[in-house]
Order: sequence, then C-alpha cells, then structure tokens
Amino acid sequence: MIKVYLFTILTYLFLMNSCENSSDLALYKKSGVVFDRIMLIEADEEGGFLCPYLLYIPDKLKTMAAPAKILVIPNNSGKTNDSDDWHLTRAIEDMKRYSLPADQENQRVILMPVFPRYSSINGGYKIYTHALDRDSLVSPLAKGKIERIDVQLINMLNHARNLLAAEAGISFDFRVIMFGFSASAHFADRFTLLYPRQVQALVIGGFNGHIALPLAQYNGMDLIYPVGIYDYAELTESAFDYQSYKAIPKLFFMGAHDTNDDVSFSDGYDEPERKLIYALLGEVRKNDFVSQRIAPLKAILEEQGLMENRIFKIYENTGHEISSAMIKDIEKFMNEAHMDEVDY
Repeated sequence: MIKVYLFTILTYLFLMNSCENSSDLALYKKSGVVFDRIMLIEADEEGGFLCPYLLYIPDKLKTMAAPAKILVIPNNSGKTNDSDDWHLTRAIEDMKRYSLPADQENQRVILMPVFPRYSSINGGYKIYTHALDRDSLVSPLAKGKIERIDVQLINMLNHARNLLAAEAGISFDFRVIMFGFSASAHFADRFTLLYPRQVQALVIGGFNGHIALPLAQYNGMDLIYPVGIYDYAELTESAFDYQSYKAIPKLFFMGAHDTNDDVSFSDGYDEPERKLIYALLGEVRKNDFVSQRIAPLKAILEEQGLMENRIFKIYENTGHEISSAMIKDIEKFMNEAHMDEVDY
C-alpha cells in the first residue's frame, strides 16, 4: 500500500472568486486508493519522480468499464519560494480551484504535479519550472527536485496508472488531456510539443499570445525550444513525431483585453528566445493587449499547414482570467476532444 495524505474536497467549482487556505482542510493519513478525495502521493526516487503529486479519483470510476482518462493540470504557484511546503499548499489550493464538475460526470482522474519554483536555490527564479521554460531543461543549475521535471511528470503518470490498476482495478488511456492557464499553459503546451504521443488533447488559456511551434526553422531563423523544435532531438534524444502532434485537438483561449505579457521578463525567457518571439509575432508594449499576437501567429500556422485541429477563442471584454463563457467552451471541448470535429 502506498502512503498518501487525504484532503477533503470542499468544492467542485472550476473557478472560485476566493479560495480557502489549505490549512482549513482536515489532514488524514490513509493507505491505498481513496475515491472522491484529493490524495497527495509522496515523491518516489525509485519511481523516477523527486516531487510529490496530487491525485483526484471520481467515485464513478469504481463501476467504469472503459479505460479512464487522466486530466493533467501543472501546478502554478504564481510566485517563487524556497519552501517545498509552500508550493504544496498552493498546489492544493489550485487543485480545489480547478476541480471540474464534469470530471465527476465524465469520469476523469485529475493529476497535478507539485513542482517547486525556487527563489534562491537551484538556480532560483531563473528556472521557471511552472512554465517548463528552457532553463528548466538545459540549465546545469536545474538539479535535485527540479531536474528534468518533464521526465518526472511522465514517471508520475506511469506511477498513477500502475497504482490505480493494482489497487482499484482501473485501466487508463495511455494519452492524457493537458490543461493550463498562464504559466501552466506554457507548461502544458510545451510538454505536448515534447511528448505528443502522450497527449490526447491540449487546452490552454492566458498564454500571452504565443505558443510553441512544431517548426525547426522559419524565415532563416533557428527556432530553439521553447519557441520551436530546432534542438528537439538534443533535448529528448528522439525525432519529433510531427503527425502525432498535428493530430492532437488543441483549444487556445484568452481574453481580448489580456495585458499579461511574460516575454519581456528575464525569468521565463533569455534574449535569444525573446528576439525570436518578437521577430515572429511582434513586440507588445506595456499595457497593450497580447491578443494582438494571435493574428500573426495564425498566419504562420496557416502558411505552414498547421491550423488543423486547432481552435482559437478570443473573448471580448475579458482580461487575464477564466470567464464563465470560457468554462463552458472548455468543458465542451474536453468532452468532445475525441471527436473528429468540435462545433463552436
């Protein structure tokens, strides 16, 4: 039996205006799989993950015959902190905030890794783990708990599948649904680029108007990760599976009045990556809407024949947030992502 910590879910709302502090949750030690609760699965060095992860398993999976689906939501603490417990607390709050009502009805397991984003250790703020930035993959300072967190997440997924198969008799689709907003949108997007065979569908929002492109070069520019796949083989020791990536249904949503632009900050991008994004999509001035990057982005995708299975939704009178209209479209897309076409 694996040791877990059990948290009672106080709400199934996808988005709350306010969030209870995790200290309000009753903490119980349990052994084995528990349904309709958020479980904390401890780090397992032998299992290949040095950070813990959170797991939510709907009760309806007890009687489900078909393989279940896993919804992966990367954690995003919003700030740096050298305390692992602080990041765990924030991840628990995120898990409460992002627990979809549809996951109970549609029998989806939710998995959230708990990766720290440090302030002063292991490279500090420059290693933007929650966005799966370039430094998190190539910096020699990204060691210990934050070493190759992309691989750690794959090992967490394998661990969760084996755990639920052994202790609850639940089987899973190999591919997962990736969801993220803001920094975690970039994590989800970039993980999908790195491991397209692992992903069934991608849903991201608040992504600052730029995404990872499945292109090695464009107009004479070498598109290094996370802008493109120029150094993909070096990072993954494999060839890019273009067809698998292209076949993934993808929903990109953002507010038309979103002014949150991460490209200009040094924590998420170094100058070579920044110059590439500016050359491809343009520089956004302070307080301008990052949605202005969508038009040149779509133009590149259309030129390269990459708009298939991509949906872009821009919401008027909306900023860097998840609105009720977005929630409706997200749930519809997730429910129908396995279909050939989603009618919007």
